Amino acid sequence: MLTPGARSAADIGRAYEATLPEQRRRRGAHYTPVEVARALVARALDVWRGEGLPTVIDPSCGAGAFLVGACDELVARGHAPAAALGSVAGIDSDVGAVDAARAALAAWAGAHEVDPAHLDDISAVVRPGDGLATSRTGGWDLVVGNPPFGGQLSNETTRTAAERRRARERWGPAVTGYLDTSALFALAAAGMIAPGGVLAMVQPRSVLSARHAVAFRSAITDGLALREIWLPATQVFEAQVDVCAIVLTRGRSRSRVGITDEPIPSAPVATVAQSELTADSWGPALAALRGVPAVADLDASGGTVGELARCTAGFRDEYYALLAHCCDERPAGAARRLVTSGAIDPLRCWWGERPIRFGRRSWRSPWLDLDALEQDSPAIARWVGSLSVPKLIVATQTRSIEIVVDTVGDLVPITPALAVVPHDATRLSHLAAVLHGPVAAVVAHRRLAGTGMSPLALRLTAGVVADLPLPVDETAWTEAASVLGADGLLHFGTLMAAAHGVDPGVVDELVAWWARDSTRRVAGDQIDADRGAVVT
Repeated sequence: MLTPGARSAADIGRAYEATLPEQRRRRGAHYTPVEVARALVARALDVWRGEGLPTVIDPSCGAGAFLVGACDELVARGHAPAAALGSVAGIDSDVGAVDAARAALAAWAGAHEVDPAHLDDISAVVRPGDGLATSRTGGWDLVVGNPPFGGQLSNETTRTAAERRRARERWGPAVTGYLDTSALFALAAAGMIAPGGVLAMVQPRSVLSARHAVAFRSAITDGLALREIWLPATQVFEAQVDVCAIVLTRGRSRSRVGITDEPIPSAPVATVAQSELTADSWGPALAALRGVPAVADLDASGGTVGELARCTAGFRDEYYALLAHCCDERPAGAARRLVTSGAIDPLRCWWGERPIRFGRRSWRSPWLDLDALEQDSPAIARWVGSLSVPKLIVATQTRSIEIVVDTVGDLVPITPALAVVPHDATRLSHLAAVLHGPVAAVVAHRRLAGTGMSPLALRLTAGVVADLPLPVDETAWTEAASVLGADGLLHFGTLMAAAHGVDPGVVDELVAWWARDSTRRVAGDQIDADRGAVVT
């Protein structure tokens, strides 16, 4: 519970935020509710290994939410208000925000009857500056904050050439082209922590699993151990960015990492083994939070999907060329059916049965005019021709792996849907069994959790699909492929688990989870978990 002083300070922060121009907001200047800041400080204090009064710094302090939250939490833990006030420090490049943070701390101090003589120190410890270039390193017990977000696909937040050069000079390969600027603050903060200290920082959710953040995850855990992840189940900030918070400690790592999805950071509600969280992905933590079962020690000798098929995705050129030659009535000449992710459910294509959204409009039965495409865009017509064969089409940004089996070869995936084209068409149903099966679902969730546009969505890529493991038991695999799409979803799932060599002790848990996850809405009705679906 916030003290009256913290509420007064929060009012100052909100008032300052209201004065920000819209351009500043678009450039990532969004401030943190004090109750969220205090709760995250509390999580950091709970894992801090030090004694006495900790020192706390926010290298992007804004209007002072984390500084006020830290003071509130330290007092709640028995420290004197004046001592708490003297233990915090903040930096921000926005002079107006620094003034607001100073005013917020002064309001908090006044509400706690701190001797006015202590207020002179506020101007010294909360100062304007670049938090990415702070000179004091390795001496803070807690480094906390919600740094400005700066996605690198927006012109307003893209780093300049000079900023990219400085970042690469300081952090080397950890700074990839798409890495959000807020992650640079986390890298800077990692160097500011004292032995036994804690880093607790809000970040975009993409840092947990995105490919462009692999080097970041490797760098920030070089000397730090990931201890907790907060993945709020609701929108916490006004910015339309899905966020998380990471809590890391300097020193010996613990065996498990805690995860929570409460609206306010709180004690973990689930854990995952530290060994499962590699630089490749922290997705297993999010998957554990969502109840995805662990499948350990899979036999990888069967190879990968990419060895049996070409996995491909269209890009912007293909998207716009297909849109330019799309029509709702079948053209007189050669034609193909266009399919989006929204038209795909597990083993079911809804083309012609429900509207398809494409190019900012709704289509009833989107056809591609091949003759017109050949005339205007021969290269893209050749791309379409290469896909006019039996294949699988895989939806993206979905809660599970959803595929449609195109046995005729007349479906064309609209970006970002993917195509999986077998080198041998006789293996089409075998590949479908792999992608529809429980092991692929677990692998995808544990690798990609957190990468989609919603907290539960998977952002599948052609590379990820190509890397999915193949079964090792050909007999069980063939039997599973033969019953694909028939009644008996649980039977199919059990066969595929056996084909992958899953430990019999966890097969029932795995298949039950997968069946629940695969049971989707079909034409507005919920299908039974032990029934199959239609193969198109």
